[in-house]
Amino acid sequence: MVWCFSVLALPTLFAIPRYLQMYRDNPFSLPELRSQCVVCHTQPEGGGPRNEFGKAFVKEDRLMTETLRTNYPMMFMQDNRALVDDMEVIFSDSENKSILLRKGDSVYRVDLPSKQVKKLEAPDLVAMKLPEAIPQKIIDRSRAKMPEPVYNLPFDGYLVNLPTTRQLPKGAVSVRFTHRFSSSTFNQRRRYGTPFDLFGLDSTATVGYGVSYGLTRRISIGVYRSRFDYLSRAIGGKGENPIEFNGDFHIFQESEGRFPISLVARAALEGDNFFKDFFRPDLQLIVGRSVGSFATVYLVPTVSFNTNPRPRGRELPGEKHSTVALGIGASLRPLKRLPRLALVGEYVPRLWGFNIWNNNYKPTASAGIQFRTYRHAFSFVVTNTRGTTTSAYGQGDTSSFSSHPIDAFSLGFNITRQLH
Repeated sequence: MVWCFSVLALPTLFAIPRYLQMYRDNPFSLPELRSQCVVCHTQPEGGGPRNEFGKAFVKEDRLMTETLRTNYPMMFMQDNRALVDDMEVIFSDSENKSILLRKGDSVYRVDLPSKQVKKLEAPDLVAMKLPEAIPQKIIDRSRAKMPEPVYNLPFDGYLVNLPTTRQLPKGAVSVRFTHRFSSSTFNQRRRYGTPFDLFGLDSTATVGYGVSYGLTRRISIGVYRSRFDYLSRAIGGKGENPIEFNGDFHIFQESEGRFPISLVARAALEGDNFFKDFFRPDLQLIVGRSVGSFATVYLVPTVSFNTNPRPRGRELPGEKHSTVALGIGASLRPLKRLPRLALVGEYVPRLWGFNIWNNNYKPTASAGIQFRTYRHAFSFVVTNTRGTTTSAYGQGDTSSFSSHPIDAFSLGFNITRQLH
């Protein structure tokens, strides 16, 4: 069932949004922009606020009209308009079979194959919806530049496990699905009784489901449920069905000339067994910084309270009841021709506090490849933790069946879908 869901979701990852397809189909569209959502949006991957051209496109009833081509020369091939003395030349079709000549209130059609000239009457002009005349000079498209996006925004609300600074628009809903296989990818000798299980893809899995909602432009709330809680299970507890409620407050977003970084404050509360016991509050500060147009780096200091499953008074000597970790992550876009592909990675060392694994502790480490469409994000990852709640991945590697660090890594994937 999981594989069917994944296969069905893959075609949507490469689908072109309908309005971008309209621009792509326009014979005067620029080839270098035909796959770029920044044509209409301030965000490179689409969604969110529209830029000036996007707003004008809406006013034109979402049609690629001649008026748009005239008013926004940087978005189209603008060798289609010119002025010769006081006469305006309009190349009226993409096959270059006819041109229009306008002088004052008179408009003439010149049919190039037959070399015939016809004066157009008022009804014809109304039906053609010609743009207003160019007031004075020729527009030189070579000097016009496409507006740059404000900031290299993240593809998704998460790298692998770490949250990013991606902002959920007001009223939008984001659905999240996580999947972590249980068998080691690199240890060919440990296959749970089978000689080969396709690098862990045939093994059982830990899954998680979540949904987030944009309350305002700056505030979003969410709930996420995983299958297991490895912290309490490690010392004999039931540790099933942890649920995490979380909320994000976007303090400010990185923008040129205003803020050098993006900053988000995040709070969460986890509870095991359908949120009935072992409650763990979490606090995070998410700091994001873009590096040119090809990378974004993140620092995510995290404090998780009450991470020790043992009751107070029954803890082991020297054990703490809280954990402090520092998430370090990055998203790289190595190929300009594939702007919707990114390489993601994260490393989460514990700085202080409780550690359920004692001497077997290894920091959480994850890497993967991420694809983004207009509203979908798909990540195929390799990670050494099956814990996906905040306190779980802050505790470190959760698959401590081997003394070799590389044996702890297994495959997984994330899928998110933003709804409006």
